[in-house]
Amino acid sequence: MRDTGEIAPAALALHWAEGALQGLLADVALALGLDEVQAHLHNLLIYGPGQFFKPHQDTEKHPGMVATLVLVWPSAHIGGALRVVHGADEGRLQSHHLQVDSLRWCAFYADCQHEVLPVQEGWRVALTFDLVLPAQAARPAVPARLQTALEHALRQQFALDGDTPGMAPWVLLLDHEYTEHGLRWPLLKGDDRWRVAALRAAAEALGLRLHLALAELHQTWSAEPAPRSRWSRHGDEDDPQRGELIDESLSLDFWVDEHDQVGPRSSLSVRLDDTTSFTETGEDYLVNEEFEGYMGNYGDTLDYWYRRAALVIQSPLAVERDRFALDFDAALADLQRLARLPEESATLAGRVQVAARTLAGQVSARGRTLLDAYAEIAAALPNSEAATALLAGFDPSGFLPEDAAVLARLQHARGTLWLRTVLQRWNDPQARRFA
Repeated sequence: MRDTGEIAPAALALHWAEGALQGLLADVALALGLDEVQAHLHNLLIYGPGQFFKPHQDTEKHPGMVATLVLVWPSAHIGGALRVVHGADEGRLQSHHLQVDSLRWCAFYADCQHEVLPVQEGWRVALTFDLVLPAQAARPAVPARLQTALEHALRQQFALDGDTPGMAPWVLLLDHEYTEHGLRWPLLKGDDRWRVAALRAAAEALGLRLHLALAELHQTWSAEPAPRSRWSRHGDEDDPQRGELIDESLSLDFWVDEHDQVGPRSSLSVRLDDTTSFTETGEDYLVNEEFEGYMGNYGDTLDYWYRRAALVIQSPLAVERDRFALDFDAALADLQRLARLPEESATLAGRVQVAARTLAGQVSARGRTLLDAYAEIAAALPNSEAATALLAGFDPSGFLPEDAAVLARLQHARGTLWLRTVLQRWNDPQARRFA
């Protein structure tokens, strides 16, 4: 992986000229599009003739680490260029000189692939620093004209001026890579930082809800035999090639809310038509691939899994609906709390309506264990038909004697005639099936 000498930070003592470090970090922050960074010395690397560092990514060694700073010492050497790649972009720090008298520096985000090419002559000496964002990193300022334009676009995207606002999320796939530890609002990198800040300002002005998330894109392709040349040896197995795209899906499975709190890890499927990005999902984001041979019902296939970070914008009702899919028990407990507050009956009814399909599906999966909670909610709903629909999927054949007390509370809350209607629904298997 690498061939280089190394001196750990504990064995180093740095003495900076007055104001030199502050000036350097200000220049580095400006180059990275950040307001401020802090530097932690990582190590000192010494490359002699023929030594190198193969392509790699830096790990997050400190909370809030977003980038790496390299200071190349004014030591005479030839070769040893630092090559940094992010997607289709590439940059190089050509540090070789035989007579130099000044430091040269390069800073790059931690998810960038980078390498040190072999030194040909002399000695390349470099100090490396981990760059960390302050705990309270400021949000980039958003020009008023840009925010107005984005508000107009989001109004159209979510049909906010109509009678039925859009319930589908809108997803922006981010350019940089983030781990679960590094996906936080203050730690966004490069263009992701100002793009998200601009969209966040517009979305918050419209009352929309935002999350950061990790997205998994799964593609299934038909597999075609690799073309053989006449020089191929008999029996050689060449890697299969992609044919036609058979299926493609996107899911979100790690969530960070507006307050930088990590939410549930359940997966939520998103339509690809509701996603956009500034960069294609290519090899840089690939995390796994798999070849599946002929299975009888279909031919050979190639599966690819890509991992990207995302900004997710939703309407408030859509967030409540999706919460039932992501963390059902917590969402159900919230409904019960609303049911105990008569002044929140309209809010309760709205949440039950948008989550109706998930609520019914959980009845099929859990049965009578949900009866007590659902009965409490049904008793508080302002609309009797909605209360009936909420309870319609229960199968009374699985009830226990203690469930009679639940039915008695329902009778007291909504009346005998209403309860008789529910009992009739329960005794009609076909009605329960389509509840």
